[in-house]
Amino acid sequence: MAETGQDREGATVSSLRQRAPALRAGTAQTRTELTLTLRNGESVLLTFLIPVLLLTFFSLVDVLPTGTDDPVEFLFPGVLALAVMSTSMVALAIATGFERQTGVLKRLGSTPLTRGQLLGAKTASMAVIEVAQITVLTAVALMLGFRFDGTQILAAVGGAALASIAFAGLGLLLAGTLRALTTLAAADAIVFGSPTYMGTVSWQFKKFADASSKPWYVQAWKDKLAAGFTNSAGLNGDKLSTLNTL
Repeated sequence: MAETGQDREGATVSSLRQRAPALRAGTAQTRTELTLTLRNGESVLLTFLIPVLLLTFFSLVDVLPTGTDDPVEFLFPGVLALAVMSTSMVALAIATGFERQTGVLKRLGSTPLTRGQLLGAKTASMAVIEVAQITVLTAVALMLGFRFDGTQILAAVGGAALASIAFAGLGLLLAGTLRALTTLAAADAIVFGSPTYMGTVSWQFKKFADASSKPWYVQAWKDKLAAGFTNSAGLNGDKLSTLNTL
């Protein structure tokens, strides 16, 4: 049977309609990944605040043997590299590892979202966060006196892109093969957070604490930077008890 122009046009329209939902699904998942990341106070703290504080403090206070007249010339490339590494590998590995452990990835497998779309959404959200992170750090470095030239900008952009791809792949590999608590051993800092509920931490955090008994027993997280935060609906809730638990 001969194929008419209307048949070909109908097939093209059908193909476009199939691509459109796939694109919308990937975009929606990327938006969800970004929202979940930015809602976590510890993620914002580690992604933006701590690198900025480190860069600012050690640039203004001469305590490190940088070997340069202006410490920011030495510190900015290192802080930038550390930020890219932590976002593309450590943060991605920990978040994906916990999603795997808690069954989130299994539940996503029952949705129309494909594996490629999920990986693409995670990679895209990581790239957006890195762009924001690099923009903030660059603005702070410029205010502290750092100056670029053309070759440095091209080398920095290329290096950041290659490092992001490499470390993101390594992070997803760790998340897919190791337990979530094991991936925390690769982190430089661990920030615990829990709402204050009935004078102490929530049951979700208690469950996490019970699950982390083995790493605690062998001191797998020894000598890491650690912090904790909490919040409650009441103005005079027993937040101190929660902080002591954390």
